[in-house]
Amino acid sequence: MPSRATNILLPIIAVIVYLCFDVLYIFFARNRYEPVVSNIQKGDPVEFDFVAAIVCYAILAFGWYFIAVALALSYFDKLQQRRPTWTPLATSAMSGLVGGVIFGLVVFGVFNLTTRALFYHRYPLSILLQDMAWGTLFNMVYTCIYMIIWRRFNVPVEL
Repeated sequence: MPSRATNILLPIIAVIVYLCFDVLYIFFARNRYEPVVSNIQKGDPVEFDFVAAIVCYAILAFGWYFIAVALALSYFDKLQQRRPTWTPLATSAMSGLVGGVIFGLVVFGVFNLTTRALFYHRYPLSILLQDMAWGTLFNMVYTCIYMIIWRRFNVPVEL
C-alpha cells in the first residue's frame, strides 16, 4: 500500500519537475519567441512580469494535477474494467496519454488561438502550431510517465 508521504510527495515533485521542463522549453525556444513578443509589444524591449508568470505557472500546475492527472486516474479505472487483459503498465500509460493530450490541447490551444485571434498578423501560425504541439505532446508524455510512476508506487505488495 502506498504511504501517506508518497501520496503527498509524488504530486509535489511531479509538479516541480513539470514546471522545470516547461521553463527549459521556453529558455531553449526563446530565440523563436523573442521577435514575436517584441512585435506584439510594438518594438519595445521585451517586458516580463514575474508575478504574473508565477501565478500563471501555479495555475498551470494546479490544472495539470487536478485535471490531467484526475482524468487519467478516472480513465485508468475505466480501462481496468473494460480491458482486463491489459497489463497495469499499458493501462497506466494509456490513461496518462489520454489525460495529457486532452489537457495539453485545451490549455495550449486556448492560449495560442486566443493570442492569434488578438494579434493576428503579429502572432505567426508557425509559432501557434509549434507551441500547441509542444503543449499537447509534453503533457501527453509527462502525464503518461507520471501515471506509470504512480502505478509503480500504488501496486499492493503481494506475499
